[in-house]
Amino acid sequence: MLFEITRGDESIRVPGNNWLEALGGHLSEFGLDQSVLGRLVVDVGTDGVVQVKDPVSGSRFKLTPLENVDEVGLGHGTYETSASAGAPSAGGAGDAAQRGEAHVPPPPAEAESDRPEDLIDDLFDACFDIASAQDVGMASTQALAILRNQISCESAAVLYAGPNDTEMQFVAVQGPKSEDLRGRAIPCDAGIAGFVHRYAVGLLVADAGKDERHDKSVDESVGYTTNSILAVALRDGSGQTYGALELLNPKDAFREWHLEAAQVVAGSLADFMSYRY
Repeated sequence: MLFEITRGDESIRVPGNNWLEALGGHLSEFGLDQSVLGRLVVDVGTDGVVQVKDPVSGSRFKLTPLENVDEVGLGHGTYETSASAGAPSAGGAGDAAQRGEAHVPPPPAEAESDRPEDLIDDLFDACFDIASAQDVGMASTQALAILRNQISCESAAVLYAGPNDTEMQFVAVQGPKSEDLRGRAIPCDAGIAGFVHRYAVGLLVADAGKDERHDKSVDESVGYTTNSILAVALRDGSGQTYGALELLNPKDAFREWHLEAAQVVAGSLADFMSYRY
């Protein structure tokens, strides 16, 4: 597959199995390294054109698929952040991802004005409580409490999967229907949680009902309605993933800094899991 990557007046055409592989393999041509992939904000259009922003350098890229448009993208109705140090391989996210029906742009820049000034420092301090937990369940519950202290949402969950597991288990659930979900297991490739676990990415899904990656069967089985989802992979410092952390149905709308906060806490929780298991 061929993509045209544009940044300002610069433009190159490169091959790739999906847009993330195409961009990740050629960042050096724009003076950037692959660490950028850990903080991208991505907006995939209904025409397959991908708009990418690096919030640190301020770089903005446009990736236009020049063939096989139907195979491009990580989904519609979402804006997404990759936490992976590399790009998906052939048959990866570009082929596996399902697309929703509507295109929802990222929130405007002014929506980030509510970001706490000392957010990261405060989160790192709070995450010391995760390291002292007695087991995965308690550590996961603490991780959710830390995040919900910063982010107002109706429900939250941690789904854990060991390196050789084929299922993720709800080891911590907060909010309505929590008792119905705690201890339940789903396949590691199921739903949005399975997607972020498999590809080590973070997602902000504005309308879950219009994103076909969302596993509606879980909602239906417990009588719950998921409107918006923030999901991040539990990814440790070595790149190993241990499942996913999800926040559901925010009071207003999820912000980009909410995703940043979730990735910090999820990383600390994943490190706990890697040390204990």
